[in-house]
Amino acid sequence: MKVNAKTGAQTPLKIACSYRDTETILVILHASVDPNVLHGVPGNSEPTSERGYTALHAWAKQQRPWLQGYGKLGELDPEATTECFELMMKAEANIH
Repeated sequence: MKVNAKTGAQTPLKIACSYRDTETILVILHASVDPNVLHGVPGNSEPTSERGYTALHAWAKQQRPWLQGYGKLGELDPEATTECFELMMKAEANIH
């Protein structure tokens, strides 16, 4: 299985981080994914070596109203937000 594969412009880790889904993040990280895989930036769906978003960027972004219907993002859970960040730091996600 290609653990860093993208669906559209997103990896499973980026999606899990945007939802603060710590259980899924843990499973994905145990599969040895690269937490620093770059995703496209607005206006350019393909990342470059200098520009792109990571799963940590998805974690840092505010929720979008259209995601609320999926159940996980009504209110962001501070504990899940902190745990998600800690998991990403342990996985050596680049904060720069």
